[in-house]
Amino acid sequence: MDYNIFLILHKDYLKKLDIIEIKAKWLGEYYSYSPRRFSYCGLISLKSSDYDFNGVVNNINLKNKIVLEVAENLNELQEISNNGGNIEANGIVQLLKKITELKSYYIIIFEDDEKVNQYIVDEMGIDINDIIKKTFNWKNPQNIMIYKE
Repeated sequence: MDYNIFLILHKDYLKKLDIIEIKAKWLGEYYSYSPRRFSYCGLISLKSSDYDFNGVVNNINLKNKIVLEVAENLNELQEISNNGGNIEANGIVQLLKKITELKSYYIIIFEDDEKVNQYIVDEMGIDINDIIKKTFNWKNPQNIMIYKE
Protein backbone atom coordinates (compact mmCIF):
# COMPACT_ATOMS: atom_id res chain seq x y z
CA MET A 1 0.00 0.00 0.00
CA ASP A 2 1.28 3.42 -0.88
CA TYR A 3 0.70 6.01 1.80
CA ASN A 4 1.08 9.76 1.91
CA ILE A 5 1.87 11.85 4.95
CA PHE A 6 1.17 15.55 4.75
CA LEU A 7 1.95 18.02 7.52
CA ILE A 8 0.19 21.36 7.61
CA LEU A 9 1.97 23.71 9.97
CA HIS A 10 2.16 27.39 10.72
CA LYS A 11 5.28 28.68 8.96
CA ASP A 12 6.74 29.93 12.24
CA TYR A 13 6.90 26.36 13.60
CA LEU A 14 9.57 25.13 11.17
CA LYS A 15 12.47 26.48 13.21
CA LYS A 16 10.98 25.19 16.47
CA LEU A 17 10.75 21.72 14.92
CA ASP A 18 14.34 21.81 13.59
CA ILE A 19 13.07 21.68 10.01
CA ILE A 20 15.46 23.51 7.72
CA GLU A 21 15.17 24.36 4.06
CA ILE A 22 17.72 22.77 1.76
CA LYS A 23 18.90 25.24 -0.86
CA ALA A 24 21.06 25.01 -3.95
CA LYS A 25 24.20 27.12 -4.19
CA TRP A 26 25.03 28.68 -7.53
CA LEU A 27 27.66 31.35 -8.11
CA GLY A 28 27.84 32.08 -4.39
CA GLU A 29 24.08 32.58 -4.06
CA TYR A 30 21.55 30.25 -2.43
CA TYR A 31 18.29 29.41 -4.17
CA SER A 32 15.25 27.41 -3.16
CA TYR A 33 14.44 24.28 -5.10
CA SER A 34 11.06 23.94 -6.72
CA PRO A 35 9.30 22.38 -4.95
CA ARG A 36 11.10 23.60 -1.86
CA ARG A 37 13.04 20.88 -0.01
CA PHE A 38 13.36 20.53 3.74
CA SER A 39 15.08 18.26 6.21
CA TYR A 40 14.15 17.29 9.74
CA CYS A 41 17.40 16.88 11.73
CA GLY A 42 19.00 15.22 8.70
CA LEU A 43 16.72 12.19 9.28
CA ILE A 44 13.70 12.88 7.09
CA SER A 45 13.35 14.60 3.73
CA LEU A 46 10.29 16.73 3.23
CA LYS A 47 9.09 18.79 0.29
CA SER A 48 6.64 21.64 0.03
CA SER A 49 3.40 20.69 -1.62
CA ASP A 50 0.46 22.32 -3.30
CA TYR A 51 -1.55 19.11 -3.05
CA ASP A 52 -5.25 19.57 -3.67
CA PHE A 53 -6.94 18.12 -0.59
CA ASN A 54 -10.39 18.53 -2.14
CA GLY A 55 -12.00 15.11 -2.01
CA VAL A 56 -9.49 13.82 0.56
CA VAL A 57 -10.31 16.06 3.55
CA ASN A 58 -12.60 19.02 4.06
CA ASN A 59 -12.23 22.52 5.46
CA ILE A 60 -8.54 23.10 6.11
CA ASN A 61 -7.48 26.71 6.56
CA LEU A 62 -4.11 27.09 4.81
CA LYS A 63 -3.62 30.80 5.61
CA ASN A 64 -0.08 31.42 6.95
CA LYS A 65 0.64 27.70 6.81
CA ILE A 66 2.99 25.52 4.85
CA VAL A 67 2.11 22.09 3.50
CA LEU A 68 4.94 19.57 3.71
CA GLU A 69 4.95 16.06 2.31
CA VAL A 70 7.10 13.34 3.81
CA ALA A 71 9.27 12.42 0.84
CA GLU A 72 10.82 9.13 1.93
CA ASN A 73 10.98 6.22 4.40
CA LEU A 74 7.23 5.52 4.47
CA ASN A 75 7.68 1.90 3.37
CA GLU A 76 10.25 1.39 6.12
CA LEU A 77 7.80 2.75 8.71
CA GLN A 78 5.06 0.42 7.43
CA GLU A 79 7.41 -2.58 7.70
CA ILE A 80 8.50 -1.72 11.24
CA SER A 81 4.93 -1.05 12.32
CA ASN A 82 3.55 -4.33 10.94
CA ASN A 83 6.45 -6.53 12.06
CA GLY A 84 6.47 -5.47 15.71
CA GLY A 85 9.56 -3.30 15.47
CA ASN A 86 10.39 -0.25 17.56
CA ILE A 87 8.68 2.60 15.74
CA GLU A 88 9.84 5.16 18.31
CA ALA A 89 13.32 5.12 16.76
CA ASN A 90 11.91 6.01 13.34
CA GLY A 91 12.60 9.61 12.24
CA ILE A 92 9.06 10.13 10.92
CA VAL A 93 7.56 9.09 14.26
CA GLN A 94 10.00 11.34 16.12
CA LEU A 95 8.92 14.29 13.96
CA LEU A 96 5.22 13.51 14.38
CA LYS A 97 5.67 13.31 18.14
CA LYS A 98 7.26 16.79 18.17
CA ILE A 99 4.46 18.15 15.99
CA THR A 100 1.82 16.91 18.44
CA GLU A 101 3.41 19.17 21.08
CA LEU A 102 2.57 22.28 19.03
CA LYS A 103 -0.43 24.56 19.64
CA SER A 104 -1.92 23.82 16.23
CA TYR A 105 -1.22 21.40 13.39
CA TYR A 106 -2.70 18.99 10.88
CA ILE A 107 -1.23 15.55 10.16
CA ILE A 108 -2.90 13.77 7.26
CA ILE A 109 -2.06 10.13 6.53
CA PHE A 110 -3.87 8.37 3.73
CA GLU A 111 -3.47 5.74 1.04
CA ASP A 112 -3.24 6.71 -2.61
CA ASP A 113 -6.68 7.21 -4.18
CA GLU A 114 -8.44 7.15 -0.80
CA LYS A 115 -10.03 9.83 1.33
CA VAL A 116 -9.72 10.48 5.03
CA ASN A 117 -12.43 8.64 6.94
CA GLN A 118 -11.26 9.21 10.51
CA TYR A 119 -10.68 12.57 12.17
CA ILE A 120 -8.81 12.68 15.47
CA VAL A 121 -8.96 15.91 17.45
CA ASP A 122 -5.96 16.36 19.73
CA GLU A 123 -7.51 17.97 22.79
CA MET A 124 -5.46 16.51 25.62
CA GLY A 125 -2.50 14.87 23.91
CA ILE A 126 -2.40 11.71 21.83
CA ASP A 127 -0.36 8.52 21.60
CA ILE A 128 1.18 8.94 18.14
CA ASN A 129 2.84 5.51 18.35
CA ASP A 130 -0.51 3.77 18.78
CA ILE A 131 -2.10 5.83 16.00
CA ILE A 132 0.74 5.00 13.59
CA LYS A 133 0.47 1.28 14.32
CA LYS A 134 -3.29 1.32 13.69
CA THR A 135 -3.02 3.50 10.59
CA PHE A 136 -0.39 1.37 8.83
CA ASN A 137 -1.92 -1.98 9.85
CA TRP A 138 -1.94 -4.06 6.65
CA LYS A 139 -5.05 -6.01 7.72
CA ASN A 140 -7.13 -2.91 8.45
CA PRO A 141 -5.44 0.25 7.12
CA GLN A 142 -6.75 3.65 8.18
CA ASN A 143 -6.89 7.01 6.42
CA ILE A 144 -6.72 9.68 9.09
CA MET A 145 -6.32 13.32 9.93
CA ILE A 146 -5.02 14.30 13.35
CA TYR A 147 -5.38 17.95 14.19
CA LYS A 148 -5.28 20.61 16.85
CA GLU A 149 -6.56 24.10 16.16
